[in-house]
This record gives sequence, structure tokens and C-alpha cells, in this order.
Amino acid sequence: MRRNCRPERGTGPAKQPVEIYLEVADVVAYHDQLKKKKGAKITDALAMQWWGDQTFKVMDPYGYEVWFYQTVGEPKPPEGAKIV
Repeated sequence: MRRNCRPERGTGPAKQPVEIYLEVADVVAYHDQLKKKKGAKITDALAMQWWGDQTFKVMDPYGYEVWFYQTVGEPKPPEGAKIV
């Protein structure tokens, strides 16, 4: 008998040890579209990252975090960061 590894819908997602990072053409428009969608769970708001990407995160129904991003600037490491 084969077991299903995914949690049943309605039992609540358990955070998975995987994050997915997907590029979109217009991250602001996609964020706004998902924000209006019923059931979409945005876990991190739209934000500018030091590496030059504008990002936000969504939790899927199975507990996976999906990052959506668009590169909009040059990397600006935090002051004191060690660059290898």
C-alpha cells in the first residue's frame, strides 16, 4: 500500500524544508493580484532585498514557501557583510 506524503486538506499545512524562488515579469502586479485572490496566503510582504530583488512569499496549501521575485536593482550588501 502506498502512502500519500501530503497532508490532507483542512488539517493545516506543516512547514516544509523547501522554498521555491520564481521570477515574474512584474512582481508588484503579481503581488497585488494574489493579494486580492481568496485563499492566497502571503507570508512575507513585498520587500526590496539587499541582493537587488523585490520579493514576496506565499505559503502553498501543502506548507511550501514560494518566493516570487523581480530583479530591480544592483546588490547592496549590508554594511559589514563579508563578501566571498
